Amino acid sequence: MRKHPLPAFAPCTILAALILLAFCLEFPAYAQNGFISFDVPTARNTMPKAVSETGWIGGNWSDAGGVTHGFLRKRNGQYVTIDQPGSSFTEVLDVNASGAAVGESPGFLRNAHGNVRNITIPGIESTIARSINDSGQVVGSAISNLTGHGFLWDFSGTSILIDVPGATQVTTANAINAAGEITGFFSDDSATHGYIREPDGTLIIFDAAPGTTSMTQPMAINNLGQVTGAFYDDLGVLAGFFRDTDGTINLFKSDGSTGNVGLAINDSGVIVGYANVGPGSAAFQRDADGTLEYVQIPFSNGGSVATGITNGGHVVGNYVGTDHRLHGWAN
Repeated sequence: MRKHPLPAFAPCTILAALILLAFCLEFPAYAQNGFISFDVPTARNTMPKAVSETGWIGGNWSDAGGVTHGFLRKRNGQYVTIDQPGSSFTEVLDVNASGAAVGESPGFLRNAHGNVRNITIPGIESTIARSINDSGQVVGSAISNLTGHGFLWDFSGTSILIDVPGATQVTTANAINAAGEITGFFSDDSATHGYIREPDGTLIIFDAAPGTTSMTQPMAINNLGQVTGAFYDDLGVLAGFFRDTDGTINLFKSDGSTGNVGLAINDSGVIVGYANVGPGSAAFQRDADGTLEYVQIPFSNGGSVATGITNGGHVVGNYVGTDHRLHGWAN
C-alpha cells in the first residue's frame, strides 16, 4: 500500500541526473465494457505491476531490441519512461498516491518531482525496491555475499536491514502499509515462512498451513494489516491465502485451476492475482466474503494476470493478446 508526497532532492552526480529518460505522450487506450487495454508507445510488451489510489499505474515495457524499461502511466494516459543508466532492465514495482515510484535495477526511488535516486545501503551489493507507502518509506530485498536480507529505507537515507532470527537462507520484505507494517518471507533449513514486522520491530511469524514442509510467501499487506500471497505444500500443491488481523488464515483455489497467487489486497479485503489454468494463467478477484471469480477481460487473450487493486475496486493487470504480446488492462 502507499501514502504523501516526498520532498524533492537534488541528484548528486551527473550520472544520477541521467538516470531518468522520460517522455510524456498521450496514447489512446482501447475501451470495452468498462475495461481499457493500453500499451506504452512503441512497446512490444507492456506489463503493469501496481496502481495507486490516485490512478498512477507503474510497471515495465520491452522494446524491439529486448531492452526492458520502467514506466508510469498517468490518469490522463500520459506515459513516463524510466531507464537506469547502464542497465538493460528497469522496472517499476510500486507507486504511491503522489506518483513516487520504486523498482529496479538497481533499486531506485523516483520521487513525485521526477528526480531519481539509487537506493544504496552500507555493506550491501545490490537492492530491489519492492514497495513504497505514502510517507515515502520503502522496503525491498538486499543482497550481500550471496545472502538475502529485507530492508526498510526512507528518503533521508536511513536504512534498516531485516533478518528474521533463525533465517538460514534469505529474508525478503515485499510490502509496506501506511502504518509501517511490513510483510515478507524468510527461509530456514526446513521451510519458507511468512512474517509481519510491526513498526516497533516486533516480528509475527506465520505459516499458511502449520505442520507441513511448505512455502508461505506473503506478497501484499493492506492498511488494516491483512495479508495475501501464495502457499505451496510439501507435495507442491499451490494455493492463495488470506491472513486476517486476528491471525486466522484461509487458503483458496479457483475451480478448474492448479492454484492461485494473491498479488494485491485493498482495504476492503478484496484480493486480486492469478490462477494457473492449463498452460497459462487467468486473473481472479476474491471478495471479502470469500467469493472467488475469474476476471472476465473483454479482450481476446491467451491468459491474464491481475497485479493491483485500489480501495475503489479498480484493477490493473496484463494479458496475452492474439498477437502473442503482453498488453496492459484496467477497469
